[in-house]
Amino acid sequence: MGANFVSNKSELLSKMRSNKQRALAAMGLMAITITGMNIDASGRVDTGLMKGSVGSQQIDENSLAHGIGVHYGIFQEVGTSRGITPGNFIRNNFNNHKSVYEDIALKHLSQGF
Repeated sequence: MGANFVSNKSELLSKMRSNKQRALAAMGLMAITITGMNIDASGRVDTGLMKGSVGSQQIDENSLAHGIGVHYGIFQEVGTSRGITPGNFIRNNFNNHKSVYEDIALKHLSQGF
């Protein structure tokens, strides 16, 4: 009486890829939300254009790019020698909310296992 094993490797890999895509999408949305809240908290909202330009985009299978899309966003983020103090909207997002992103990854990557 022998056991017959059937490989489910392809289904497993497909599920892992799908979970990773969902995790990256959820992290991108959270990054947009928290960065927007950081911009609001800084008091640097005039027209809302900078806050509205915050975005995240998947750049490869394992990575997201996150940034501010207006030309002056970099100066608001890092500051200038001409008196604009660093806002650190993005830096503070990731430094202060690491556990939020870890929780998102854990939630999505473990689904179905």
